[in-house]
Amino acid sequence: MEESCDGSRAIKKDILEGVHRELWLPATKELVLDLYISLNVTNEKVLNLITVENLNAMTKGQQTVYMYFRRYVRSLNKKEVACLLCYVTDSSSPVIETMKVIFHGQVGNLPHVLVHAWSGIVDFPSSGYESFPDFRSQMVELLNNANSWKFSLA
Repeated sequence: MEESCDGSRAIKKDILEGVHRELWLPATKELVLDLYISLNVTNEKVLNLITVENLNAMTKGQQTVYMYFRRYVRSLNKKEVACLLCYVTDSSSPVIETMKVIFHGQVGNLPHVLVHAWSGIVDFPSSGYESFPDFRSQMVELLNNANSWKFSLA
């Protein structure tokens, strides 16, 4: 047991004072707080991440779905917005540059949201939602359903 403690101390010393010393020396309280704030997820940060390839080329149905998605993000509390981000990117912090929205044709009776795991891409049906409450209820179901969190390789 004593040996492992000595080994841990040596590793700690190397990290803090040795090889990786440059990582720790410039860290001030302000820099650490800035880093924390930059990694803290907010509705506004997620809204700023959302992009679509060509707003002008979207159909009416796609525009409606896009606006529903933005409205949905605005309506989320802190825990829910982190959950959405985690679902799309596998991180509860905004570590991507964009969250790209793309569209697919509706298959079957109900609209179906697809997420390209860890890519920052959300794939919505081009239409099919009757109203914002319909969209919201399907998003809530998606994020609360354990099976939605099981990803498979395509």
